[in-house]
Amino acid sequence: MLGDDAPVVEDRGALLVSVQDLAVFVADGIVLDLEVGSEYRAMRVEVLAPGGFVASGVLGFDPATRDAGRAIAPHTGTLQGPQSSETSGRAAAGVRCGETSYVAGMFPPRGRQKSGRPAPPRTQRQAPDPRRSRVDPGVLIARQRWSLIEPLVPGDDAARAESLGKLREYGRMLLDWNQGVSNLISRHDELRLVERHMRESIEPARILIDSGCKRFVDFGSGAGLPVIPLLLCGVGEHWTAVESRRNKTLFMRKVKQDMKLENINIVTNRLEVAIGEDSAALACDGFTSRATMTLGPTLEMASLIVESGGKAFLWKGSSHEEERAQGEAEWSQSWKFEGAHAIGEGPTVVCVFARL
Repeated sequence: MLGDDAPVVEDRGALLVSVQDLAVFVADGIVLDLEVGSEYRAMRVEVLAPGGFVASGVLGFDPATRDAGRAIAPHTGTLQGPQSSETSGRAAAGVRCGETSYVAGMFPPRGRQKSGRPAPPRTQRQAPDPRRSRVDPGVLIARQRWSLIEPLVPGDDAARAESLGKLREYGRMLLDWNQGVSNLISRHDELRLVERHMRESIEPARILIDSGCKRFVDFGSGAGLPVIPLLLCGVGEHWTAVESRRNKTLFMRKVKQDMKLENINIVTNRLEVAIGEDSAALACDGFTSRATMTLGPTLEMASLIVESGGKAFLWKGSSHEEERAQGEAEWSQSWKFEGAHAIGEGPTVVCVFARL
């Protein structure tokens, strides 16, 4: 079972639930996803249980007493927790146990596949396929081309060795999660994690350090690329990683917890929504984004949180010149283009902009 100090993953008004609460039905389970319905104070939960099956269901909460009616229905078999007292009956009304589990009027029941088995949960990731061959993440990490990035890591020999050790640990955790919990990167990229992802992430590290930026916001962080490799290489004093897909922020939170990373904040939200809710909390002098939205809309959002004199570093592909030209009349009112730095041997560049 997860420990008492498990991080809080949702705090919405009267509802305050921790990872430990969500995993109470399945020993050593991992919470994969959750969805809150404020009207009924109910939460749909997905837990990866031992043995590889995914348990999905709801927790229904009474807004006044916070007493809970609980039910978890895994794909194989049925596993139920104790039903609550009568006071929480209204909140838990509509809960079904078995093949589907939902609160009436809030979470529609899942359909059936042609095979007659329940369809997988409608989330942004698939449960691990038990038929998929699993390669020891430690073996995959050992096979990576670490010589490609060793010269790119900032610092002296001792600092570089320490950073490389941390990068290996992060890579092992990423591959372990990718094979056993949910997809973070393409399966075809597992053997080229360093070549394809880490190299792109840390090659501009010295450019970011030389910029003098200290407080960074990374938009569309995914599995933590480029934010976590840059952080492990000593770039910046504090990072905020903003990612809308919960399975990926759960992974980043695990990395933060296991690697004891104190100087990163992980936000599960769309950036435009987070800015609208509290732009002051995202105030920064450095902004990064790797392969997300087009250049114009990205710079428009960044202008709302990057202070004057700050910088934006955008990872772009072969169309970066076209993107810059298309929206220049708008973005040039807030930004000055400082240059594009080639990354590796492919078409990827990092475009640098200065906030006016």
